[in-house]
Amino acid sequence: MAFPRFLLPVCALAFWPLACSSTDDGPGTKTPAPPSGGSAAGGSGTATAGTTTGGSALGGSSGVATGGGSAMACTMTADCLGTGFVCKANLCGCTTDVPDVCGTGADGACVNKKSNADHCGDCATKCDAGATCVDSKCTKKPVELLAPVAGCGAMHLVIQGPNVYWTEATSGKVRSMPLAGGAAVDIATGQTGASQIAADATGVYWVAGGNVMKAALPFAAGAPVTLKDSTKVVPTASADVVAGAKIIGIAVGGGKLYYTFAHDVHQISTDKAVTTDIIVGVAVNYDEPAKIEGIPNGVAVNDTMLAWTDVGDRSGVEGDDILEESATPLTVKTGYVELAQSVGGLKSQIAIDATYAYWIDGARFVRNKLAATAPVPDPAIMESPKASDLNAFAITATNVYAANGNGLILRHALTPPAEGMDPTEPASIARDQMAPTSVVVDAAKVYWATSDCAIRSTDL
Repeated sequence: MAFPRFLLPVCALAFWPLACSSTDDGPGTKTPAPPSGGSAAGGSGTATAGTTTGGSALGGSSGVATGGGSAMACTMTADCLGTGFVCKANLCGCTTDVPDVCGTGADGACVNKKSNADHCGDCATKCDAGATCVDSKCTKKPVELLAPVAGCGAMHLVIQGPNVYWTEATSGKVRSMPLAGGAAVDIATGQTGASQIAADATGVYWVAGGNVMKAALPFAAGAPVTLKDSTKVVPTASADVVAGAKIIGIAVGGGKLYYTFAHDVHQISTDKAVTTDIIVGVAVNYDEPAKIEGIPNGVAVNDTMLAWTDVGDRSGVEGDDILEESATPLTVKTGYVELAQSVGGLKSQIAIDATYAYWIDGARFVRNKLAATAPVPDPAIMESPKASDLNAFAITATNVYAANGNGLILRHALTPPAEGMDPTEPASIARDQMAPTSVVVDAAKVYWATSDCAIRSTDL
């Protein structure tokens, strides 16, 4: 244990180890070794993906450091100078989540040098804009593929081949650009409320005006085609037609496109010349008595399984359902399973692999087996810091990458904690991203769109 200077007798009897566990990198302590090309005092240089500023840490004063509020006598927390100090047993100190002290006097602050991007590894190292501090080292600054602009509205991304494609809800555009960087190209314009998007080797597909649209790949200039018109969809015969129903969610796989409409999930060909339309899923309220009355929203598919989110309370039932069904091939309605009921607020996005379905439930990222026998998910894989809701996610074989309402891009292993354990804290790999709306990944990078219409990336 490292003891605050001048207080060894007090700390030896410490009521609270943390009051004694932090050191101060401010004036009066040893000067950190300067980075290459910089000087220890008054100059600046570049640390790992961040900037080290010379001179004093926070306080700007000279002489012996007091450690801000650390170990000051107090009768209440309000007596402690600086930021983050609390009064315990008549001494000011830091808490376990921010155990380190930077600065002196009223400018002192409790920080965590392992994760604080403004004090990363030591008090003087500030990470680059958008970069974060992970295990006391700055991550890389995110790469900007598309600069912020005004008026695009919510963006949804998809990767196909060497390009990223996206929809812009307000501008009504569908656009693309190379993942390696370059000029953005308009795939389509005038697409009312363009939203969910999918792609395969033969085309890019999106929902606009409640219809499914398609632009063939490789792209050539020309108007997109309407692959499915909402006004021509035939719903389940046994269910009431949802007033004003429009197509909401889409997914592609195996030359088929799956879309959600009213209570149903439909399957059509990605080739407009093939007009077959089959209902392969129906959203059922599994409470007694069972009724066909759910509204499928997001949808995901693999070779044999189909899963969808059912966003919205049904018949006064609290929570939203995630439902899936299995058929080989996906041409008949059979084997429905209710995977979960939401407790934190279900988002439309869902993903599946060979074994699990994954989804967002408020601030939690959750999974359940596709072959589950009960709607009881595994313990949450990840919980968003400070209980901020997750907005979007993407998965690889090993990790989940998610965006939250605090503008963080998060990374976590794609497995839940051991039984009886809480989820571990996710790593923040980018920060200060304005309300991210979509996240996608390729083999090397994670990409996200922000509400100010930027697209950025960083390494996985």
